[in-house]
Amino acid sequence: MTHSLHRLGSEDTLKGDYIFLCTPAKGINDKGSALRLIRILDILLEVGPTNIGFYGHGSLMDDISIEAIKESIHDTSRLRCCFDDREKLEEVLRIIKNEDLGLSITVEFALGFLFP
Repeated sequence: MTHSLHRLGSEDTLKGDYIFLCTPAKGINDKGSALRLIRILDILLEVGPTNIGFYGHGSLMDDISIEAIKESIHDTSRLRCCFDDREKLEEVLRIIKNEDLGLSITVEFALGFLFP
């Protein structure tokens, strides 16, 4: 598990997951970022992640709806998402880069658990 978001399963089924974080930088590019975050959420949904979460509200695994996530997004919100397919992650990154949405993206790769 990372500091961000993950899925449920065994070590073998979770190994190799890609965790996607999108965070506006407060005081730098957060003004007006809510609409860009919603666009990124739409891109994530189009490509098909294994889970999407919203800080302070939970994730799809907690039965939070996409509508509830969209309604709660504001200029300093953070999106988090998990993919189990590298090609899907690469597609998301290509689309976001092509649209030049100007928000910080971090990608983590889950290698498995460090402790038994």
